[in-house]
Amino acid sequence: MMIELVPSILLVISASFSATILLLHSIYGFTAMRTQLRRPLPNLVMYPSVAVIVPAKREPIDLIERVLHSLIKLDYPRDKLKIILVCDDYTAEEQRAILNIVSRFRELIDIEALFRKSGKYKASALNHALKHVDADYIAIIDVDNVITPEFLKRAVSYLTSDTRVAAYTCRWTALNPDDSAVSRAIALSQDFMFNVLMRGRYALSLRPFILGTGSVVKKHVLNEVGGFPESIIEDLDLSLEVMMRGYQIHYDHDCLVYVEVPTTYASFRKQQIRWVYGATYLIINKLPKFFRSKEVKLREKIDVLLYLSQYVGAMLILLTLFALTLTVAYVRDVQLWAFYIALILWVLSSVAYITVFFMFTRRMEISFVKAIKLLGASSIMITLMSPCLLISTLKCLLRIPQEWCITPKGSARWFYTSFIHYLPEICVAVVSVAIFIGAVMRGLVYTALTVLPVVIAYLRGLLNLALKRY
Repeated sequence: MMIELVPSILLVISASFSATILLLHSIYGFTAMRTQLRRPLPNLVMYPSVAVIVPAKREPIDLIERVLHSLIKLDYPRDKLKIILVCDDYTAEEQRAILNIVSRFRELIDIEALFRKSGKYKASALNHALKHVDADYIAIIDVDNVITPEFLKRAVSYLTSDTRVAAYTCRWTALNPDDSAVSRAIALSQDFMFNVLMRGRYALSLRPFILGTGSVVKKHVLNEVGGFPESIIEDLDLSLEVMMRGYQIHYDHDCLVYVEVPTTYASFRKQQIRWVYGATYLIINKLPKFFRSKEVKLREKIDVLLYLSQYVGAMLILLTLFALTLTVAYVRDVQLWAFYIALILWVLSSVAYITVFFMFTRRMEISFVKAIKLLGASSIMITLMSPCLLISTLKCLLRIPQEWCITPKGSARWFYTSFIHYLPEICVAVVSVAIFIGAVMRGLVYTALTVLPVVIAYLRGLLNLALKRY
C-alpha cells in the first residue's frame, strides 16, 4: 500500500533537508576558519548626521538608562548625533520616570523621547521616529543592548566609502551568558553563528542581512524602499528590499554589540515562534519577487531561501514522527532503504558539522566537551518547541495574524509560564513514547530506532522544564 510508504518517504526528505543545512553550515565554517575577514577601516573624512533610534515597548526602565549610558560614550561628534527614544505603552508614572532619565542625559547629548500607543510591529515605532529626524544615517539599537564606543564611527566609515553599500551591521555577542543554562546554550550558539556562519557567508561573497539591532542604514535608501517594512520581521524584510535594488550590506566582524539573550525556555520559545512566523511570511510574500530580481545572483537567492527555511528541518522531523504511527498501525517497519539513507545522511552531515564545531571551540579556547553539552541543550530546546514552530508556520500559511511580542528582557527576563502552556510539547512527547513502545512490542526495529532520539529529546526537555532548568 502506498500509504505505508509515507513514513519512509518523509524520513528521507527530513534527513535530506537536515543534512543539506548541516553541510551548508559546515562549508561556511571551513571557509570562515581559513579566511581572514579583516578589511582596512576606511578613513573617515567627513561626519554625516546620524539618528540613533531606540524602540522600547513596556520594557524595564533600567534598560533605557543602561543603553543611554553606552550611547553617550559613542566616539562621534555630538553636533552630528541625535537619539530618539520611542516608548510604547508606558503608564503616565513610567513616562515621568523616563523623562527624568532623559533630562539628565540631555546635558550630554541631543535626545528626544516620543510616547505613543504601540503599533502593530516594531517597524511602526521605527517609522514613527523617522518622521522626527532629518539625518543622513539611521542607526537601530534595541533597548537591551550595550554599544561599544567605536560602533558608529566604524559604521559611517564603511558606509561613506562606497556608494553601493546601503547598510552596515556588526557582530552580536551575549550580554548575559551566565544567567542560566538556557542563556549559556544560546550564547554559545550565537557566537558560533557569528564567528563561523556569518563570517563564512561573507567570505563566500554572500550578502549578510541587516540585523534588527546594531545596524546602520542610509536614510535615502530607507526613503527609496518606503521606510521600514511593516512586518513581524522587519530586519530581514528590509534586507531583501535592499538586495533587490542592487545594494550591498557590509558585515563588520571586528565590531561588537552586546545583546541580552533569553534566560528561560519560555522566553526563548516566544522569540522563536515570532521568528519562524516572520521567516514563513517572507517565503510566501517576498521570495517570489526576490527570485525574479535581476540584481541578485542565483547562489545568493538559494542561500537566502535555505536561511529562511532553516526551521523546516525540526518541523519535518515532527511530521515524520506523526507519520510513523502508520508503521505501527499497519505493522510495517520503516523501509530498510529509507532507514539507511537517513542514517548515512545524518552521520555524514553531523560529522562535518561537529568537526567545524570542534575547530570553533579550539579557536575560542572553549572546552569541547562543555561546548557539545551546550550544543545538545540548544538542539533539545529546538526539538522540544517544534510543535509550536509548526503551529506558527500554519498560522502564517492560513493568514492568521501573529501578535508581535517582545522577548522578555532586563528584570522581566526570568519569564516562566505554567506547565499547561507546554501542552503541545507534552502531547508530542506522549505520541513519541507511544510510537516507540508500539514499535518495540511489534518488533519494528527500524521504526523504534528512528523515533528513539526524539523520545529522548522530549523526555529530557520536559524533565528540565519540570525542574526549572529551562
